Amino acid sequence: MSAISSQLVRELREKTNAGMMDCKRALTEAGGDLAKAEDILRAKGIASAGKKASRSAKEGIVASYIHLQGKVGVLVEVNCETDFVAKNENFREFVKDITLHVAAANPICVSREQVDPSEIEREKAIYRQQVEGKPAEIIEKIVDGKVEKFYGTICLLEQPFTVAARPLPGLAGRILQAARQFRATRFRLWHSFHYLDDYTEPLIARAAGARAWVYTKKNMSWGGRAWRVRTALAARVAAQNATMLERFFAQPTAREKVRLIPLGVDTELFRPAAEPRLRVRQQLGLAQDAFLLGCVAHLVPIKGHPALIQALARTPEAHLALAGSPRDGEYAAGLHRLCAELRVSERVHFLGTVGDISALHAELDAFVLPTVGGARGEGCPAAMLEAMACGLPCIATNVPGSQDIIEPGRSGLLVPAGDVAALADAIHLLAVSPEQRHSLGEAARARVLARYTIDREVAQYEALYAELLKL
Repeated sequence: MSAISSQLVRELREKTNAGMMDCKRALTEAGGDLAKAEDILRAKGIASAGKKASRSAKEGIVASYIHLQGKVGVLVEVNCETDFVAKNENFREFVKDITLHVAAANPICVSREQVDPSEIEREKAIYRQQVEGKPAEIIEKIVDGKVEKFYGTICLLEQPFTVAARPLPGLAGRILQAARQFRATRFRLWHSFHYLDDYTEPLIARAAGARAWVYTKKNMSWGGRAWRVRTALAARVAAQNATMLERFFAQPTAREKVRLIPLGVDTELFRPAAEPRLRVRQQLGLAQDAFLLGCVAHLVPIKGHPALIQALARTPEAHLALAGSPRDGEYAAGLHRLCAELRVSERVHFLGTVGDISALHAELDAFVLPTVGGARGEGCPAAMLEAMACGLPCIATNVPGSQDIIEPGRSGLLVPAGDVAALADAIHLLAVSPEQRHSLGEAARARVLARYTIDREVAQYEALYAELLKL
């Protein structure tokens, strides 16, 4: 008998509301027959699909969570069958916990059925390229596994649930309950990569038996006391840029824990002269000698697209390709309106999500990352590192993260954040000077090879883990 697939288990769960392992055992007993498995579950009293089919969840509550001084907001509606449940304090705490989880994990959909199939196909294309050269059957197994992990990162119902720190009464019980599922794994090290200031994770790690907990600081947010608590509970912290050391970890008790470990990129995947498989210029109707500037970034305010569009209006010789999902719909609509107002809609091309970034870079003449200034900035901008590895000359604003990577005038161009005139001048310089583009692009590639390869990042983390295991 063939193995029971996860898709079959999922179908049975949707029909019966039974547990995953119950569904798998029933399918195994039924030889993979979905109808027989449903009958087996009902006979055992596990499934109640018939009764639940007529029910509806018409009651419920709406909860919100605002984080980072209004920079991140979550609004969640959770429905239930009765008003009695909706008024229950445990249900309300559960819904509040979901808002905290959404803020921390940033899912883009509730279930995998809501994911655009074309998005999955783009991911599969990238995964196949990454394992090119392996036997076909091995490639498909690897791709299927990576797709499952991808679902686990973007679908709310498939993400590991976070534990809220508040209310403080009962926190110890919530920590111990969450830690139970990890104790059997006997983790010695626990490494956290998420963006927010949650400090229940290190408590769960310790309760689960981990000897050391480490986190990577990936962004320039700080704000309140929670980050300091998170740092105090960490055995080590990996900071992704030098500004973090000065701004967040200057005190001796924190500084001794921190190691500077910037991101690295795969310089074989991201390399000059990759095949232009996307045919972007052809689809946009651009001549091969038209100057095409690219920006790879989600359409969110911190990325500074308005200044870039205003700068493009001053450089009529340039076209701009914006690759990135519209995470903020109102902001994205505002960008389209700005293009219309400045009469540059024909030169600003919104590509949406692009799966094969190395193929996109093969058709660009230059790359730009116009991050806004102020207290924020970049952690370590992977998109710019990928462009530099592809030999593209890069323009970036002089903000944390970007200013670590680019040597002004040598491996790229830095301009003041929000300075439209300076950004326009930098774009014009690259547009009219192929020689400048070539020299900056070569130096950019050399800069990545020297300091920002994936092998270097892995070696630094291996050294960090070895250090922790000696504690």
